[in-house]
Amino acid sequence: MLGVGFPAGRPRVAPLLARAPFVATRPGPPQPPAPHARWRGQQVAIERIMVSLDGSETAERVLPFAKTLCRKFGASLTLASVLPMRGAAQALVPLAEQRPAADRPVVEALQAGQASREGYLRGVAARIQRGGIDTHYLVAAGPIAQAINLLLGETRSDLLVMSTHGRSGVGRWLLGSVANAVIQLVTRPVLLVRPALRRNGRPPAIKRLLAPLDGSTVAEQVLPYALVFAEVCEGEIILLTVPEVPEPETYGPMGSAVEDLRREAEANAQRYLAGVVREVQEQGVRVRGLVTGSGPARTIVDVSEAENVDLIMIATHGRGGMDRLFLGNVADRVVHYTGRPVFLAPFRELRG
Repeated sequence: MLGVGFPAGRPRVAPLLARAPFVATRPGPPQPPAPHARWRGQQVAIERIMVSLDGSETAERVLPFAKTLCRKFGASLTLASVLPMRGAAQALVPLAEQRPAADRPVVEALQAGQASREGYLRGVAARIQRGGIDTHYLVAAGPIAQAINLLLGETRSDLLVMSTHGRSGVGRWLLGSVANAVIQLVTRPVLLVRPALRRNGRPPAIKRLLAPLDGSTVAEQVLPYALVFAEVCEGEIILLTVPEVPEPETYGPMGSAVEDLRREAEANAQRYLAGVVREVQEQGVRVRGLVTGSGPARTIVDVSEAENVDLIMIATHGRGGMDRLFLGNVADRVVHYTGRPVFLAPFRELRG
């Protein structure tokens, strides 16, 4: 199961195991459906994308990724910005449409911030529109995560793209602050992009997708999104399963005692993943399967580097509210330690 994460400190970068090869992906004779293939036939769409901006250059670094997705999917783009305030979150009516209010001092203070933020977004939207992307912008006020969630609902956005930190970034992914609060709250897919990604002027590639699976129906709920990304971007999906029993080497002198258990765990994982590979192949998408590693989070990061993937795609328990839990904290740890974009697909959004 995806339940073991990094130990304290930096993640270990280890080579892939030679004894855990890729699952063969050549089409074979007809096989029965995989036992957990409830994801098959589920339709997902990316028609409206929202980007969260706070006026900083750091936050804007997600825009190349968002624009690439808009062009690939033919989606519209909404630029959203929030004025942090206490009280209930509210979407602000554009200044040009506002009517006089009784409480002038409070309204004037809010309008000053709104005018500045609208002017900023208007300029960003104009630049993007010149590239042929249908672009809009909105300003909200209130607690940031709640306001972003409100705007996602009002715009009926299918995907939120955001930087892992903005104005207050200090060199690491800002989970535990704005990005973490948003992830915990929203019930729509979120794509997190690290600001440190190199900027070479070329559109980001989205050709190689890594989708970790643990044998559960929850983890498999990312597959409809992986399929549509691979189809639209003409990419390849790499399915990864980490055996439940760690590598014997991790047990030291007691390693020989678990060798048989490890071989059995690898065989079970291979059989499971081979079934999912067949299911994905039947959708006409290029796919490979990989069984390797010990410690799901560490292995996901290691494999993403070794395979030079463009996007890690993980399903989460997306109940909404503060009870939203990552799969055994694996997604949380992956987001903290990888330098690659991470797509989080909440389970609630994918249930039929």
